[in-house]
Amino acid sequence: MTARFAVNSSAQRLVERVDLLLLRGLGVAMGDVGLYVAAQNLAMVPAILGGALAAPVQARVLAAKGGAEKMAQARWAIGLSLATLPAGLIAAVAGEQMVALAYGPKFAGSAALLAPLLMAGSFHATQMLTSATLHGMGLMVRVGGSGGSGGGGGGRAAESGSLH
Repeated sequence: MTARFAVNSSAQRLVERVDLLLLRGLGVAMGDVGLYVAAQNLAMVPAILGGALAAPVQARVLAAKGGAEKMAQARWAIGLSLATLPAGLIAAVAGEQMVALAYGPKFAGSAALLAPLLMAGSFHATQMLTSATLHGMGLMVRVGGSGGSGGGGGGRAAESGSLH
C-alpha cells in the first residue's frame, strides 16, 4: 500500500509540474522559469479559496429545504464563485505591485504572466464552486468509472427532486 501511494503521489506531482518540464525542454532559461513559478504561485490563490469553500458551499445547498431555498442557496453560491473572476483584471492593472509585495522587485518580470494565470485560477475556482453547487442540488452526473473509489455506473450522483 505504501509503495502504491508513493508511486501515485510521485506521478501526480509529475503531472502537476509538467509545465515546468516543457518550459525547460523548450530551452527557457531557469530564471524565466522561476518568474513563471512565482506568478503561478500567486495565481493559485483563487483556486485554493475555491477548493476550501467547495465543501461548505455543497453542505449549505444540501441543507436547504425545498426547491425555492435550494435555488436561493445556488444563486448565492454561483455569485460567490463569480466574485473571483475580476482577479485577472485586478492583476492586469496592479500586477507589478502585487508581485513586488509578495516577492520583491527582483521578480517584477512575473507581473506580465500574472494576469492570464490569475484569470485561469479564477475560472478554476468558479468551476469548483459551481460543481459543488450542482452536487448539492443533486444535478451533477458522474461520467464513466465502474466500481472502486468514487466510481459509479454513470448515473446521477444524487436523486434530484423538483426545484419549482
